[in-house]
Amino acid sequence: MITSGTGAAGTEEQENDAPGWADELSGKPAELLVRAVMEESGPGSGAGKEELGKAWRRLEELGDAYAAWRLGRMMLADGMQDNALSLFRRASALGSPDASLDLAELILKRMMAPLSEPDTGVIYQGEWIFKNWGAPGSPEREMESEARRALEGFGREQKAAAALKKELGEPRSSALQGLMAKAEYLIGRALSTNLLCPLDRESPNSPFWWFRLAAGHGCAEAYYWYAKSFLVIKEGTWSNEGDKYVRYLTEGASKGDGFASYALCICQRAGMDDSADEESALQRLREAAERGCGFAVQDLYMMLRGYTGDEEDQGQKDSAAAAKLLESVRERALPEYQVCLGADAEAADDHKKAFACYREAALAGSSIGALLAAECLMNGIGTDTDYYRAGWYLWVASLGGALYISQSAAGLLAAGGLGRERDPDLGFRLFMHEARFGNVECGKAAAGCLTMAHDIDQADAEWLTGLFRELAHGSVEYALTYAGLLLHGGRPVKALAYAEAAEESGVEGAAEFASGLRQRVGIIGRIYAWFLARSIYGKFNREA
Repeated sequence: MITSGTGAAGTEEQENDAPGWADELSGKPAELLVRAVMEESGPGSGAGKEELGKAWRRLEELGDAYAAWRLGRMMLADGMQDNALSLFRRASALGSPDASLDLAELILKRMMAPLSEPDTGVIYQGEWIFKNWGAPGSPEREMESEARRALEGFGREQKAAAALKKELGEPRSSALQGLMAKAEYLIGRALSTNLLCPLDRESPNSPFWWFRLAAGHGCAEAYYWYAKSFLVIKEGTWSNEGDKYVRYLTEGASKGDGFASYALCICQRAGMDDSADEESALQRLREAAERGCGFAVQDLYMMLRGYTGDEEDQGQKDSAAAAKLLESVRERALPEYQVCLGADAEAADDHKKAFACYREAALAGSSIGALLAAECLMNGIGTDTDYYRAGWYLWVASLGGALYISQSAAGLLAAGGLGRERDPDLGFRLFMHEARFGNVECGKAAAGCLTMAHDIDQADAEWLTGLFRELAHGSVEYALTYAGLLLHGGRPVKALAYAEAAEESGVEGAAEFASGLRQRVGIIGRIYAWFLARSIYGKFNREA
């Protein structure tokens, strides 16, 4: 039996003079549970939130998983996230799959949309996620692991229920399939925040494995993320499958996902989709903005206001349409409303206000707002130059979807020691993650970190070497980078050959690099490198 006068339930009883139904049924848990469910779900029951909360609290104290979950939902609706998190954890541990899903979703939401910027003193001490981005043992990694465990627990419960229904000959619930897809998608998002995860589609530790499952179960958001897997470079070779990338983006857009629509618009404007024209690309941009994609909202607003500076966009300038878009974004309470106001402030040369707007948007969960706030902080626009805070905003941007753009910039901060202690190992990891998605410039930057870094996985160095071996045999532009990788791998003679080939072709920095190598390899090595360089240079000449 539930005893009164202690804990939260006792406090609630003292505050009410007249006992309600929750008090009258306090000694009858089964009847209390039935009454609570009926009162909560019955239309027009008029049970009252206070009585329901009291009932769920008393049942939760008896160890009822469903009651703990329902009470957590009430706490979440009241904005009491910490209380809800605790209750969801308890209900999940007691076996509630619904609580497991809500627990994971709340954890990931808290990870990906920070509520406030850390204290400046804390940032300067380096006690924040950027210092250990993706490192095992960091608080964010622990949160990600907990979210994944909760989601996998949810998945096991639901699969078991589906198997039982199948055995009994009952049809599979479409709602169940939707929940399964959502859980798989959220596991993928949890993994995508970790720089150290594999990027192939065959490993359960890869986000793409989960995005593929979620897309197969009809999750619209998963198509955009799964499409990214077709731009990954594997084993040092170009295996980008642009046609499949466009195909999955198209499927995601057709199912109503704003990010997929926006990415497809970028593909169309970049010429990756030959069947599309400029008007259809613009239509995709409008669709993406209507579907709440922050990047699309910002791009469309800038275009309609005429802020882009691009002559091709001048024909789309439409102040009335821009005002209508701004009002729509405000009514939908999208954080990009502040991004648009920031763009207006910048156009009026009020950079201080612009930064304040971008910052507010970022703290409300806008990736594009976080990127723009970071840009202001890196360049001292509307605020003091502060690379530490810029790095924090880049992290926020990466969690919200601007993963690879922000990591590229963050790599520069880490490797260059801008405003903070130089950390070439972190810079290398950030650049490598970007390079695996086809960004050759980040591949060059990762190669440049090799001589400074201390904790490099040999497999990563071999991957880079394989990539630039193929690139260097196709264009002299990459010969110098390949030469540096060969030198790192202990092959100075061959490195000299490629450095001299690059020198012959006028690649910047090649002459100095080759001169240093000549002092190391001896006369025999120089002669061999000279003949090899002539052969390589001849090949480049013929291709040119």
